[in-house]
Amino acid sequence: GGIQRVALSGGSMTPVLLVDAVAGARAVRSPVFVGDESPFLFVSAGNPGALHLGSMDGAAPVELMKFSTTSGSTLDYVGGDVFYVDRGVLWARAFDDEALEFIGEPRRVLEGIPVSPPSTAPFSVSDDGVVAFRKHPLTERVEFRWFDRQGNPGDKVGEPVYLDGFDLSADGRQLAFGHVVASGAVELWHHDLESNSLRPLVRGQL
Repeated sequence: GGIQRVALSGGSMTPVLLVDAVAGARAVRSPVFVGDESPFLFVSAGNPGALHLGSMDGAAPVELMKFSTTSGSTLDYVGGDVFYVDRGVLWARAFDDEALEFIGEPRRVLEGIPVSPPSTAPFSVSDDGVVAFRKHPLTERVEFRWFDRQGNPGDKVGEPVYLDGFDLSADGRQLAFGHVVASGAVELWHHDLESNSLRPLVRGQL
């Protein structure tokens, strides 16, 4: 297993980073691009888990920090900050996307966010710094739904799924999410919110 790449149109996957490339890792997860299209951050599950810098050109990964638990966390990168959860606390830490290194110490954002296997933390950060989060583990089927800035629910999006992370495009028109199927595998799906069309990008292989 490892981190792989696939075109938005779907098709074959190409390995980018194998688990064996990270010493002591049991799994590698949660890739998030920073800067241009080559460098990305990812999490390794180990003893303990760690956050690393990887590259689409196959360069050796670099460890940036360790977590206090074995599993690590979902990542988000917004406005020059890396967001992650460690022991139930959401942290933000400034990241220089040119020097490709952290700046200063992490800042505590809020408490009470669980991390469910595999390394899934239910939070998302908007471009203007608003945090959406859930205080319950993702162990049951959930549904996507729009909410306005006052927290009022709007239209439902799609059908309930066993969720393993998601990402909404900056223009709010495209949704990508991981769906855990009965076998335990995670499928990657794409939802075009303008046309309300849903299609798999990768099925049963993640």
